[in-house]
Amino acid sequence: MVLQLYLLNKSQHNFNISKEYVQMSAIITSLLSMSWSLAQYNRALRRVSNDKLNMSRMATIVQFLWRFCTIGSRVLAVALFISEYSYWVCPVAIGHWGIMTIWVMHQQTRFCDSERGDPRPCFEYMFNMMIGAIYLFCFINVKDEPTRYKYLSFYIIVFSENLSFIILWYIRSDPIKWYHMSALVTVLGAFGCGILLMLIYYWFFHPNGRPLWINRAARCC
Repeated sequence: MVLQLYLLNKSQHNFNISKEYVQMSAIITSLLSMSWSLAQYNRALRRVSNDKLNMSRMATIVQFLWRFCTIGSRVLAVALFISEYSYWVCPVAIGHWGIMTIWVMHQQTRFCDSERGDPRPCFEYMFNMMIGAIYLFCFINVKDEPTRYKYLSFYIIVFSENLSFIILWYIRSDPIKWYHMSALVTVLGAFGCGILLMLIYYWFFHPNGRPLWINRAARCC
């Protein structure tokens, strides 16, 4: 998605309507698929857990919209930053990935134990590194425990990066571009809508039925 948006931005000087529509359709379809997959993943986790209430259809839709907005904002901010600063995104991405990987390791996950229950550290570290890469764009909970501080920490970091990306792009990009201001508003507005939808989900549609900051047992799903 990031690469497609980057190519779409770079090809504005050689505009081809049919090609641009195809690229934009592919980007939107990818965002929709990823967001829906995350919502369905959380619903499936609850469905297979006997001690959890299942998510309603409306809760799934709200969570899908929340994911769509936050991931869309992230992808757009990264793609625009790359279009002006190219490989300077690499140190940021590596640093973000490293911090997130250490964070996941600190949670002491046990997804890669042997059938007898013996720990397999190398496989677990590889798993943690993979989750750290996923955290470049979205958050998934890998341990069944309250997530309010996890979400707070993750989205503060992501918002700070998005804000830096889009401001740096805005300063350097050509002001005559038709999307010069609209891209800035879209990145910030979409992220804000995503956070608002997340709060609406936890206030009105979370299966536990109480707000995240009141319900001590609230989970990410």
